[in-house]
Amino acid sequence: MAERACRAEAQRRRERQHRFRVEDELWDFNPPRACESGVALRFPPQSKTRWREVRGCPVCGTATRERQRRRREIIVVRRLELDSSSVGAASAKICRSYGALGLRAGDSTNMPRLRRWEKSQSGSDQPVAEGWNPVGIPSILMTMMNANEHYVSQVLLRRFTREGHLQCYNVQKEMWARLSPKKVFSEYGYNQLLVNGQVDHTLEQAFQKVETPLPKTFEALELAAKQPSTELSAAVFENLCWYCAFLKRISPFAKAAAPADFVIQLDKDLEQGRDEVLREVLIMPEYAIQFFRREHALGKKIIIYSQNFLQAVYRLQFRRKYGFDFSTFRHNTIWTICNSPIELPIADVPITEIPVSVHKSIFYGLPIAPNLLLKGQIKWGAQQASPKTLIKGDTLSHEEAELWFEAICLSAVNELVSREIISDVQAARTRAKDKGIAFTKITNPDAAIKAGMENFTSDFGLVVVSPEVYVKFIHSFIKPPDK
Repeated sequence: MAERACRAEAQRRRERQHRFRVEDELWDFNPPRACESGVALRFPPQSKTRWREVRGCPVCGTATRERQRRRREIIVVRRLELDSSSVGAASAKICRSYGALGLRAGDSTNMPRLRRWEKSQSGSDQPVAEGWNPVGIPSILMTMMNANEHYVSQVLLRRFTREGHLQCYNVQKEMWARLSPKKVFSEYGYNQLLVNGQVDHTLEQAFQKVETPLPKTFEALELAAKQPSTELSAAVFENLCWYCAFLKRISPFAKAAAPADFVIQLDKDLEQGRDEVLREVLIMPEYAIQFFRREHALGKKIIIYSQNFLQAVYRLQFRRKYGFDFSTFRHNTIWTICNSPIELPIADVPITEIPVSVHKSIFYGLPIAPNLLLKGQIKWGAQQASPKTLIKGDTLSHEEAELWFEAICLSAVNELVSREIISDVQAARTRAKDKGIAFTKITNPDAAIKAGMENFTSDFGLVVVSPEVYVKFIHSFIKPPDK
């Protein structure tokens, strides 16, 4: 009996070894695990939720068991190909870490096994709906593809309704329409990410978790508008700051500008001798980093070389930037809730940003009701973090209210909504330009808004180009404002 049991165990071990065998060296990426002798042992990857294989050290014979691996750890697959084009530019194509794109690691196509793992972790039959800090870790969720997703919350839009409907102005057509909040400031699959046919909704679900407490937050702001100053609770104040950070980062402008922002930041980093984006975000090998440094020192620029990458870069930039935006709104912004003598609209880029050199500050304006404007002020220069949760109450002068009204009208990319029809939207946009207010233009707004429905299937790559091609790449997404 004992002999048969040993043979059966040996057979099972051989089957496991065969099942876990690496078929391609590209997948031999796992960090080594050292035993007592210091000899590093490499273990092949596999799609199980745990690593169960036991092996012995070839030096000391000590059996080392690989640690349990959960699927939420990141799988990194790297492949580097350097080639030269006819103009002498070199390209580097990198198979990106799915984790950096907001996807859970592991076999992303094995959804039944992933669902069983989620069930075991959550204790229920519902998928684990998690986003990023502060609401969790990214995961792949097989929920409805191409759902209608808002980039301005319905809970905010309903505050501008009359009898359950809004007046919506189409900027291109210069026409008004009476619509439900469900049909404005939204697009199918706006926040989703499609990678090789697999859909990820973690950003949308994270946004929903920030939206849930908003009714209490808006109620607190209404009360604060009646007082000279109010100390908000930490929960309400932080929810306000998280919401503003999300609105800023998921706006149509932020999405359209994401690739341009990415390459501009990469260029600045290389100028200053930093390589965090290449090393930590793109996880590139050292010789590729040195290659890009050398080419950049010779006056070349780096752009993205891929297909259908806009949504992936938008999600990547959101993940990198939204925490910084929250920290800025939480600790470095002076907030005021202002009563407005005139009714204000709200644009599809809901947070209006106006730099004012006289005050050496950047002002942010978010209408939270037709006659309530949330105003934030961030001073230029060195910042000192404040732990306070204070918000001031004030009333706008008629002149300042008109300025905000005109700036909001001008900031609209595709749509502008209000409680009542505004007869002079185009005139207000012209007055804002005459006062020196200008906003960077989106080259193709419709392509940016609908980018979530594009399936990202290619490798994420970088290519070295001339400065002229670099500028052309940036202008394919955003352009300077009209003079």
